[in-house]
Amino acid sequence: MKHKYLLLLIPFLSFSCTVLDQTADRPVLGGIKWTLSAIEGKMYNLGDKTTIEFDIKEHTAKGKAACNGFSADYEPLTDSRISFVNVTSTKMFCDGLMDIEQDIMTHLRKIKRYEIKADKLYLYGEANLLLTFKR
Repeated sequence: MKHKYLLLLIPFLSFSCTVLDQTADRPVLGGIKWTLSAIEGKMYNLGDKTTIEFDIKEHTAKGKAACNGFSADYEPLTDSRISFVNVTSTKMFCDGLMDIEQDIMTHLRKIKRYEIKADKLYLYGEANLLLTFKR
């Protein structure tokens, strides 16, 4: 008699595990402080001087671009599409960092899609990889 009820639970349990597995592999964009690791494939290690964080409820991003803080809005995510609008930043000067900062800010305005793989965030323009961040 107990085995009969157990057989009825097996389909439910296998369906529940399938649902859990699908959500466990979903990439997470928000709630993470991403740190820049490359600009157009050229490696950088500036630590907390170059970061981006996403607020997925408010559709905003904020971070640091080598010297200055920045913020931007983005449209609600659709598949892997993302683009930043209203990109603003503070206006301080930091000797030796302004070229890197200019590259980051210019590229942010060109972003069209993103991809998350193995704890890395890849931000692409129309056809090429522009910025790479890591967790």
